[in-house]
Amino acid sequence: MILTNEKGVTLQSLIITIVLLLILTSIGATAGTSALEYSKYSKLKTELQLLQTKVNELNENNDSGKGQDLNNAQKEILEKEEVKSIIYKGKEDKKDEVKNGFKFFSVSEIKSDFDLSGIERSYLINVDYRYVVSCEGFKYKNVTYYMIDQMDDGMYNVEYHNKNSNTGAFKVSSSIEGNVGKIIVSINNYDGYINNWQVKYKLNTEEKWQVSNDLEFTVDNAGTYIVNVVHGDEIDLGKKTVTVSNELGWNQSKKVNSPKLMTGLNPIKFSEPDDSKEGQTIQTNKSDINWYDYDTKKWANAQTEDGSMWVWIPRYAYKINKSNQTFDVVFLVGTTDNYYDKDGKLQTAKRQTSETDIPDATKDYVVHPAFTNESNIGYVNGGWKKELTGIWVSKFEAGYAGGGNDAKQKDSNVNYSQSTSLVWSGEAGTSSDSSQPARNFYEVYGSKTTAIKYPTFQGLTYSMNYINHSDAFSISRALTDDGNIYGLESSSTDSHLIKNSEWGAVAYLGQSQYGLSGTNIISNNLTLDNSVKTIYAVTGYASKTSNDVEPTTSTSDVYKWTEKGGTAASTTGTISGIYDMSGGTWERTSAIVNNGHENLNIYGKSIMNALNNGNSSAYVTVYPKGEISGQSMDDASKYNYAANTKIYGDAIRETSTAGLGQTSWYSDYSNFVGIDTPFFLRGGRYWEPNVDGLFSFNRVGGSTYSDAFRSVLVAQ
Repeated sequence: MILTNEKGVTLQSLIITIVLLLILTSIGATAGTSALEYSKYSKLKTELQLLQTKVNELNENNDSGKGQDLNNAQKEILEKEEVKSIIYKGKEDKKDEVKNGFKFFSVSEIKSDFDLSGIERSYLINVDYRYVVSCEGFKYKNVTYYMIDQMDDGMYNVEYHNKNSNTGAFKVSSSIEGNVGKIIVSINNYDGYINNWQVKYKLNTEEKWQVSNDLEFTVDNAGTYIVNVVHGDEIDLGKKTVTVSNELGWNQSKKVNSPKLMTGLNPIKFSEPDDSKEGQTIQTNKSDINWYDYDTKKWANAQTEDGSMWVWIPRYAYKINKSNQTFDVVFLVGTTDNYYDKDGKLQTAKRQTSETDIPDATKDYVVHPAFTNESNIGYVNGGWKKELTGIWVSKFEAGYAGGGNDAKQKDSNVNYSQSTSLVWSGEAGTSSDSSQPARNFYEVYGSKTTAIKYPTFQGLTYSMNYINHSDAFSISRALTDDGNIYGLESSSTDSHLIKNSEWGAVAYLGQSQYGLSGTNIISNNLTLDNSVKTIYAVTGYASKTSNDVEPTTSTSDVYKWTEKGGTAASTTGTISGIYDMSGGTWERTSAIVNNGHENLNIYGKSIMNALNNGNSSAYVTVYPKGEISGQSMDDASKYNYAANTKIYGDAIRETSTAGLGQTSWYSDYSNFVGIDTPFFLRGGRYWEPNVDGLFSFNRVGGSTYSDAFRSVLVAQ
């Protein structure tokens, strides 16, 4: 029997109906739950989009001053895996900066500060990095959402714009503010919200990139910079170059690098002598347009407190004219390898970039190595530790303070080596030549040590020649020590014994269109009429006849450097050039062949200590060794010269044909180092006619003798 209800519905049908209703109710409830969850997800997404748009606007206006500092609980939100994987991506080194840039905004603060209604959540916001993080993560389809960056179609930050971000462009320019160069980057043709760009930049001669988070920033050196605009590792707008000039670099009106005045260096200029009057030294300032003019062979001069004079040798590239024994020089822009050709177009000179890549100055303009950073190739050509806009070279050989000048006599912190026998005392004495200031000497015996008095670099001064190679190196390095007589400071200036490369830089410029340009320099052939013969030469004189003359003890046979005839002994033929580079007496340079001879350590200890594992350093140039044990001195010179096939810029290989004899330009003397004479000398001396000259070089054992020296100053 089948049971029915009053209306004829069976119990079975009723049960089926109830089951179906339960199923339908369950489906409806599930559908309602999904719709509700999606609605909440959409609401979060909408809030994030609205806030992200507002934050991008605030970022563009650099408006990041609103909001409250985060408490510990809020900081923990930033450590959620979903959040930190986004906000710290590519910024691991700036994690603290990113974290500290976040501020807390309540619902009411968002409404009042951002003028946004309908926001129902509180947020953590970093305006500088354009991050918006919900304080209440929302879980939807097993993913907890805090940021719009997590949502497939909601990328309003960097990754969203990465789809077409690299189509943007930028412009770069430079300006001068005071003594400082500035680079200015302008972003154009970019549609995205990114405003916190990064600018990577470096000199075209350097490998390491520097970074600026500002689109305008200052740079330390003049030169050509490579500029790369990026945002993290997602966006790269490419690279451009810009040349930065400042008053410490390229002078556009003078077409040469401006002299770099370190502490203690004061500009001077001269009145040019004529037949009726001597030239005069005139104090001036760096704003004086008549301070220097290399086109008219007026090189820039400066003076230190003691009266020493220094001459600016600006950065240049050269080409060799062997047919007439001259150089064609082009001045380089700032610390770059760029120069302006005759048509005003910017060109690039050659330089050595590897051990085997040796430029040929008979074919191309070659950057003189004295101004280049050669740390990456072992200072093989006598280069420096960084790129230089120029160097200061002493105008005269080193002289004794008080020896014919008013310089203050003061002990340095350097003692004479034990191998030094006779030194200048500066005490009053007698002289058989009444035209010369009084002089006297004392001896240093055995192990007794005596402080070396600071030298002075002035004209008409006794050459400081009774000093060995090590002492000349040490005292040149000490010119910036505390308490020096010059007013120089070690924080801004490096001082050192001139290297062959720096001698070459002066000689090449001197025999260019900016100097003597094919006219042979006149020698200083004045000596002293003294019976002791412990001081041999006097600075700043010129022979009245020619180079090849016998020495004289009479000032009536020579011109002073301030006289019209005296300027013939200058590298320019004018009063503003460098003197004593031919004659006077041989000058020691910081250059050797490291052949193991004991004289290197006996007479050149400080030089050997300055080597880099026995090789060249920024302060000493080591020449290749070709000599063989048991050879004669002359044969050693020939073999060592023959081994010197690569070093350039030093006025040796490029301007001589052999390591012996009068085989250098203008028949100057060639005598390459070797055996027990491993140290270089330059310039010749008064008592050897046909030997002296800009391109003369000689060998010496390094001991205390008649040889002098000169020093170089470089900006730190």
